[in-house]
Parts: sequence; C-alpha cells; structure tokens
Amino acid sequence: MKHLPHSSEVVVVGGGPAGASVASLLAARGHVVSVAAREIDDRRGIAESLPPSTRKVMAAVGILEAVERSGACRNIGNAVWWGSEAGRIEDFRAPDEQSGLQIWRPTFDRLLREHAVSGGVTWKTGNVTSVRVEDDRVETTMVRRDGGTETLVSAFVIDASGRSAVLGRAVRRPLTDIRTHAWIGCWTHTATALATDTRTLVETTDDGWVWSVPVSDRERCVTVMVDPDRTSFACDGSLERRYLGELAKTRHIGGLLDGAELNRVWGCDASLYDTSDSGGSRQLIVGDAGSFIDPMSSFGVKKALTSAWMGAAVARTCLTDPDLEAAARELFVSREREAWATSVRRSADYAREAAAHHDTPFWNARSGMAAGVAPVADRASVSAAVLKAFDDLRARPAVRLRPRPDVRFAWLPAFRGHGVALERALVSDAFERPTRFIENVDLARLVELAAGQRQVGELFDGYCAHEVPVPLPSFLRALSVLVAGRVLEPADC
Repeated sequence: MKHLPHSSEVVVVGGGPAGASVASLLAARGHVVSVAAREIDDRRGIAESLPPSTRKVMAAVGILEAVERSGACRNIGNAVWWGSEAGRIEDFRAPDEQSGLQIWRPTFDRLLREHAVSGGVTWKTGNVTSVRVEDDRVETTMVRRDGGTETLVSAFVIDASGRSAVLGRAVRRPLTDIRTHAWIGCWTHTATALATDTRTLVETTDDGWVWSVPVSDRERCVTVMVDPDRTSFACDGSLERRYLGELAKTRHIGGLLDGAELNRVWGCDASLYDTSDSGGSRQLIVGDAGSFIDPMSSFGVKKALTSAWMGAAVARTCLTDPDLEAAARELFVSREREAWATSVRRSADYAREAAAHHDTPFWNARSGMAAGVAPVADRASVSAAVLKAFDDLRARPAVRLRPRPDVRFAWLPAFRGHGVALERALVSDAFERPTRFIENVDLARLVELAAGQRQVGELFDGYCAHEVPVPLPSFLRALSVLVAGRVLEPADC
C-alpha cells in the first residue's frame, strides 16, 4: 500500500550524528523537517571515542547534557604503542580540565533521535530507495518496516546517509587505491585493569592497527583495521577466525583481553573518500555521505556534527536567501575539503611514523597517501619579515599603527548567526586569496580599529572588547602579518 505524501520544507536522509543534528538545528530555527532513517542496529554497533574538543560542537547541537547524563564512560586520554614496544600515555589536558567521552554508538544515535523528535522533527523509519529532484520539489521514497512505501515531498533534501550516500555516491572520489576494512569485536570482561582504565588503547602491527574503546566497566569494543589488498593475514576462514588472527599480532592489547569473552564480530568498509561538490539544486550532502576521515584521528563524530552545523546554516540560506546560495555552497565545500585534507595529511604523518618500525606494504602505501591532496589555502607564509615584525611589536608595544591608503577588501561568505552572510575579507599580497582570519583574529576588524592610530596595547584591548577575545600571542602574530605585508604601517610614516 502506498501512503499519501508527507509534506516538509526539508527531508533529511539518514539519522546518525550528521542527519539527526542537522534536522534538530533546522527545526529549532523554525523549519518543518522530516528524517527518513534506518532502524538503529545494536548488532552492528561500535564504541565512539569523543575527545574533549567534541564537547563544544555537541553543545552547539544541543546534545551535550543528554550525552553526559547517559552514563558514557569518562575518557581521560590514550595509551599508545605506535610502531614501538615502549608505550606512551597521551592524557587530555584541556584548558577547562574536562575529559572526553566514550559512548556506544547506538546509544548516541538514540539520544540524537530523541533530541530531534522532542524539537519537532518528524521521524520516519525505513530504507530510502530513491530521491527525485524536480524544478520545484523533491520526492524521497522509502520502504517502511511494514513493507509499505511512502513518499516524502519537500522543498529541499539533505543526504546524511553516511557511507551508503544516497546522493553523495554519484560524486564520490576514493583516496587513491588504498582500501581499509574495520573488523569490530565486542568483548565482555571482568579484568580489573580494563575496568578501571577508560583510556582509548591504540597499537600498530606489521599489517594494520588495533584500537580499543570501553563502553562500560565490563564491555569494550576492540577494532582491527586491515587492508584487503596489502595485509598478510594470519588466518583464513570465518571473519571471527581472521579477526582473532590479526588481534594475536599485537603484543599488548591482545594480552589485556586474556579471560575476556568475545560476543560477536562484524566488519565494514572504512576506506577514505571525499566528494566533488555539495550536491545539486535543492540538495546538500553532509557528514560521512560527503567525506570519510581515518578513524585513527578520533574526530569522526566531531567532523559529522560540525558538518551538520554548517549544513544547517547553508540549507537555511538556500531556503530563505537564494541570492546567497552559490556563496553559501562555496563556503561549505571549502570548509569540508579543508577538514578532510587536514585529516588525510595527519594520517599520512602517522603512517610514516609507523612505517619506520613496520617496513610493510600496509604502512608504506599509507605513508604516501597525502601526495595528491592539495594544501590548505588561505595560510599566510611565516617569512623572515613576519618574524621580524613580530619581534619588533613585542619590543615596541607603544608603536602606533595605521592602515595604508591602498588597503583593499573583498566580500566573502561567512557563517553568521543561523545562516550565511557576506563579510569583508582583506586583500593583500601576503595571502594567496582574500582572507578573513589569522589565528582567529578578524583582519578586517583589526584594520578598522587601527584607523584610529592606536598603540598596539590599545589595539589589543579594543579588539578583545568588541570581538571574541584572543590570546595576546595570536593577536601579535596576526598583527605581524599585516605589518610585514604592508597592510599596516607606523603612524609617523
């Protein structure tokens, strides 16, 4: 039986961290939103390790308090054996002394769903089979749990369907030919050492790496990362047998599981990819549907939530201010690509470190995986002139500065409030392109304040009084770039 269409402004495909969060944010801003998502599957769950920096974006989405009340394990850091017999402890030292969190992903997804529904989001459970975009509307067809079909009609659709990527798959770009598979084992234990240590455990082997995250004082997820093309597998046969064979290659994590019971093992693709654009007219691709970063970063959930926060602003702009749609999409794509590229380069650095101790195809291939990734744009070079200007400013805090008469600005899209707006950016030979921020310092605002020919100390106080305060060293570095780039000059010139 085919049900009548359900009308919404926005349909979100996928109910994970990105999908539930973008739906919640848009509903909170007055939009009528429906989510079409699969049932949460506890059998294919994994533990998520959330570093302290994830707290800020969880607060922005509105889910932080619920996660803290959920009984999630406190995460104080990592115990790492990376290409070495000698382990190291990497405990978090956040300025606010807050810990990270370790949480069972199905629990996290349920909290996100409850938050979205309580905020007015209509939640539909089933599998999306097609999305058809026409001139004035989008039709999203799904198969419900009872076998019936339903069509959701909307003005806009957001693909947050993760790796399955209902829309994103058509524009997906794999990272070279490197494939990664994750084999996830769920363990029950009574070992005192494992019960009391809530750190994430990480260890490399010749043919991959292993990480372990607790979800309670008696349960841990232990995941083996392998390459189906380059790993020399210790065992053949069932997935469980192959999983245990790779786990046996560890010298530390495997031993900690002596006496523990393996409940089940499941596997999934964890290869890296991104997409060529943000989606066509009336659509947007967010979260893992757009790009996937290496799990070794522990920033996968943070990236998904950040993508949702930006995606909500872009979708709202597309719906309410079509003249800014192109600029909003350009901003979204640039931020997404920057986050992905930064993660790939970081993973390549980790791989090179491991390859120094494991001279194997697995690690050697990954050492060069960032070769084709473009460098991050909008970074001012730290030249000798910048360093000299920095030293001069620290030595002469009473110097007065003013903008040069030929200072130029351009208008660039920026996230502002609940949407995207055009903001001034500085045009200078010191940058490859118009630039808004250095070290989180708003350059246009700084040049504006310098027009009063204030001393450096007065500039700093005035900036922090009117903008988000920044540390003095960051302020001086931004100011040094402007002086070295001949944007600002001494007032007595």
